[in-house]
Amino acid sequence: AVVSVNPGTLSLGVGQTGSVALKGDWVNGLYGAEMHVSFNPSVVQVVDNVAAGSVWTDLCGNEPCGYVMRNQVDNTAGWIHFVATRVRPAEALSGSVVVATVQFRGVTPGTSSVTIDSSSLLSDVNSQPIPWAAVNGQVSVGAAPGQTDLSAVVSSGWGGLWQLLGRLLSTLV
Repeated sequence: AVVSVNPGTLSLGVGQTGSVALKGDWVNGLYGAEMHVSFNPSVVQVVDNVAAGSVWTDLCGNEPCGYVMRNQVDNTAGWIHFVATRVRPAEALSGSVVVATVQFRGVTPGTSSVTIDSSSLLSDVNSQPIPWAAVNGQVSVGAAPGQTDLSAVVSSGWGGLWQLLGRLLSTLV
């Protein structure tokens, strides 16, 4: 199985929000998942809690097929801990599965890795581990719409300042 951050790169402006899925592909017999994910909290923050994939919240008859046991986010340290399981008589899952969806908000310009830690687990109906590999992602945050990123001006001195002034004047004309 492969667990990936999907899309692999999410682009946001400061203050904007967007989502990535923690998606399992080539899964065989999935019954539970424990995800440990890290991010750079100075660049992005998680909005609210992580949204459980429908495989945990759909109904099997009149009862939920599963439930979320832990949904914890620490926007100071930059980590997510998400645990969910299917409940009998729900069937194990195979193929492609969205484990969870994470909504991020851009905080400051920069790039944050979104890393699925190797301590994360996928398990079968007997709580036996399912081998998996991670494909991590990233969130890139640019200046908010209507704002100019001044980092180029700071790094290039007077030449950058004249370029910035030229851009500003061209918007006024």
